[in-house]
Amino acid sequence: MLAFILGLFCSCGPAPKAKSSAQLSEPTSERRTTPLQVACTPTAPEICFNATDDNCNGMIDEGCGLPLGPLQVALAWSDAEADLELLVTDPNLEAADVGRFLPSGLTKDRDCPGEGAACKGLNVETVYLPEGEPLHGNYSIRVSLERLGRSGDPVKARLGFHIGPQRGAYELRLVRVGEVVVFRADI
Repeated sequence: MLAFILGLFCSCGPAPKAKSSAQLSEPTSERRTTPLQVACTPTAPEICFNATDDNCNGMIDEGCGLPLGPLQVALAWSDAEADLELLVTDPNLEAADVGRFLPSGLTKDRDCPGEGAACKGLNVETVYLPEGEPLHGNYSIRVSLERLGRSGDPVKARLGFHIGPQRGAYELRLVRVGEVVVFRADI
């Protein structure tokens, strides 16, 4: 059985001098992240492109055309003009990228909003392991705000993850370009 620990680190712009810019802590309103108590219903339909396991089967957005596997990290946001970046680093300190499979098996399905037809107007990025057992060790899940939307309002996003039977979701609210939220996972 996998042991899964998820800690939250956040670098939300310049940190006050008295604090480190990355501290293990519970989410706070200052950090603009909220852990979701995902109340899934086994008989509920899966809602597409919300980075959540709505029907309790351990898969995020299945049946929606997104890749699935025993390890899946999904980031979804609705502001079509905003650009968020999902970066997942495996225990070998290699980052999953579009079109390349790491030796650990991880890959990234698309980079949204992006050019061409890959995103189809939907801002969803997924890093996943198509098959096999996830590599044991430390994973880093990093979300950064690359561009605000046209309105300049904070960008609201949802980050969902599952590694084997462990799963969870966070709501993020990113305000400034360059703002970064980093999650650490040990399996």
